[in-house]
Amino acid sequence: MLSNSEKKPFPKDFIKRVMIIIGVKVIIISFFFFHFLEKSQTTNISPQMCYKNHCFQLEIADSPEKRELWLMFRESLPEDQGMLFVFDKADFWSFWMRNTLIPLDIIRIDKDNKVVDFISLPLCKEAQCPSFSPKNQAIQAIELNSWTIEKLGIQTGTLLEIFK
Repeated sequence: MLSNSEKKPFPKDFIKRVMIIIGVKVIIISFFFFHFLEKSQTTNISPQMCYKNHCFQLEIADSPEKRELWLMFRESLPEDQGMLFVFDKADFWSFWMRNTLIPLDIIRIDKDNKVVDFISLPLCKEAQCPSFSPKNQAIQAIELNSWTIEKLGIQTGTLLEIFK
């Protein structure tokens, strides 16, 4: 065995390599930390729809699964909230109220955020609920509490501000 006085020091290039490896790992970890931190902060921001002096925070339903469940089984919806349905293309997208416990208004809009159709849907407590088809094609739809359309005076042709 070597005594303390006989131990050889690490070569300088070995220490240099270890420091470089540690530095690279710190940079990589920092990149992923800040990347995911930024991504988590941006995903918490919900889109908003405004008309005149009224704004609504919107949940996004942009997949078939989310669109199918939308506001089903929810017992309430705050007055300043709603749901934004985003479709892949403009079409005659129909809605129904099966398992929806909240009376809702549906506003269908085109690619320019102009109202092309709207309806207040009645609740459906039956096993078979009617489907409500629009008069015009839409690429997005917004669900709000019932009577919101009437209170705000939204009409066909109304331009809505939507911030995503």
